[in-house]
Amino acid sequence: QDNAINWFQWDKPLNSFFKKCLSFRNKSFAIKEKEFFTEADIDWHGTCPFEPNWDSSDQFIGLVTKTKEGFPEYYIGFLPSPERTIVTLPDYENGSWSLGLWSAKKPKITSFQKIEVSPFSSFLLEWK
Repeated sequence: QDNAINWFQWDKPLNSFFKKCLSFRNKSFAIKEKEFFTEADIDWHGTCPFEPNWDSSDQFIGLVTKTKEGFPEYYIGFLPSPERTIVTLPDYENGSWSLGLWSAKKPKITSFQKIEVSPFSSFLLEWK
């Protein structure tokens, strides 16, 4: 949809971020899927795990891609909002989130599985 809900500021840092995303995609076998994701392949999230709020005023949306076996793989978050937001990351068994890519100020992941997301930014985390 093309309206204020999903507008990003396409400045130099964001362009650089997407160039890094393309480079990451070329290196990552898992992201090169040739089939569309199904409901079983993705968990949707809002600022709280497993609670996407499609009408949220903070406008944050996150998703976790999962392997064919159902294990978490990547968390991708988008915040097209002028306000900084604290996001609680989903906690899966046998691993933790590792920061992969980010489009703005480097986010901080705390020991309580929270991440501070900068305004108008995107990020990618990897489950390890």
